[in-house]
Amino acid sequence: MKTFDWCSAPYAPLRQRERYYEPYICRLAPADRSFTLQWLDNGSDGAHTLYYRLRGSEDEWVAVPLTSKTVTITGITNLVDYELYIERDDKSGRSRTRLVSPCDAPGVVVNYIHPDDKYYDFAGNFLYNPNVIKLPSGDYLATHDVFGRSDFCISFVFISRDKGKTWEYQCELYPICECKPFVLGDRLYLVGRLTLEQIVISESRDEGKTWSEPVTLLRTDKYFEGVKRSGIVLHSTPITVHNGRIFFSFESGAFAVTNGDSFVSSMMSAPVNANLLDKNSWEYVPFTKVALDKIHIPNVKYDYILSIEGNPLVGHDGELYNLIRMDHMIA
Repeated sequence: MKTFDWCSAPYAPLRQRERYYEPYICRLAPADRSFTLQWLDNGSDGAHTLYYRLRGSEDEWVAVPLTSKTVTITGITNLVDYELYIERDDKSGRSRTRLVSPCDAPGVVVNYIHPDDKYYDFAGNFLYNPNVIKLPSGDYLATHDVFGRSDFCISFVFISRDKGKTWEYQCELYPICECKPFVLGDRLYLVGRLTLEQIVISESRDEGKTWSEPVTLLRTDKYFEGVKRSGIVLHSTPITVHNGRIFFSFESGAFAVTNGDSFVSSMMSAPVNANLLDKNSWEYVPFTKVALDKIHIPNVKYDYILSIEGNPLVGHDGELYNLIRMDHMIA
């Protein structure tokens, strides 16, 4: 029996464990008059067929026997919705119906979720926080999150073995949000936030296919450091090595505070030769905030300054800086 933990392929929600054993479309990638999909089935090694047609039509389903785990459908119409599913040929199971809209997208699509696709509704249906890094092997690793309904986001991991021309699904991580994958030496790590209160770290030793149980590096609460906070944000900003230490930035705060104290900024840091999976290896820089009374934006009315998405960068003078995105907000 499958033991359901935070790293799965696919993740199955608590009340829908049967999903793990169903045929599953794990990657969709629309392109010009075509789409590519990757699939798996933990419940059967038998033959499968892909079925697709125009969304909501009464047309006959187009049947495509599947001879590999990746298939590309060509000769279809751009900017038109198609519905599709995969079924076992013995009719013992089928995937949930998915949606795709082909388009002449620039570059190569790593993954796609149609705006009306509710498959990941337990987490949301918005893709965000994309990351791409180069692994020690020379392969590329990409991650993104899916969110929109709660703080329990799901994150996806993909790998490319041909420098980004094609991509393969690796796994899903749940619940984690705003992941930052990074390589230090020959090790692959990932940091992210667990709900809004914890920063966690995990390690993969097989290029992102499986991940160790997450270790909590920092836990906050509503009154962390005596200031009322509502959560942590990380986002896909850089991991930086400086003077023998590794740094990443994060913020804690709320999006609707009118006293000029919407977010405070900090960094986590550890020696590069330390055990990064040991929370005692990490320190955090005391929080700092942008003083509202020192910010002046001519001819613009605002109630507070939003300062998030810090980027730890080494300046030309050799010093470490935190480059932060700022915006004026009206409550």
